[in-house]
Amino acid sequence: ANARSGQIMFISYGDKQGPLHGMLMSTPYVTKDLLQSKRFQAQSLGTTYAYDFPEMFQQALLKMWGSEMEYPKEPLQCTELVLDSHGQLVHMNRIPGGNEVGMVAWKMNLKTPEYPEGRDIVVICNDITFKIGSFGPEEDLLFLRASQLARAEGIPRIYIAANSGARIGLAE
Repeated sequence: ANARSGQIMFISYGDKQGPLHGMLMSTPYVTKDLLQSKRFQAQSLGTTYAYDFPEMFQQALLKMWGSEMEYPKEPLQCTELVLDSHGQLVHMNRIPGGNEVGMVAWKMNLKTPEYPEGRDIVVICNDITFKIGSFGPEEDLLFLRASQLARAEGIPRIYIAANSGARIGLAE
């Protein structure tokens, strides 16, 4: 149970944290149907579903390392970057597809043969399944805050674009 709120949370034991680690027990379990429908929607538009990119990074890292005996225990560590109610960036573990805006950002640590201790990067991408990945005020703010984090920490920022442009007339 969370000491402050008294609510029961999922806690992973051992070295590897599962996708529900740190989430409330009442968090609904996302079935593959939801994710598969979002993947299908993205593929129908000729692109990749935003939440599939961390797994693609993981597979690329494993391929770089070669044999299973060589690569580190966790070649990729990934935390989603989300805006809080004050427009500030916070690190959050949440279920894929839980985004409330058409932009998704992560801070990743990649362990490569060149950087076996790990190297941080920020990855930002549009979610084509949310209002066709269009830019509105919230997406713009998430892009800005994640970019500011990368600059402040002196780490690379990768932007993966899959969008339909701006939602004109929404800024007030």
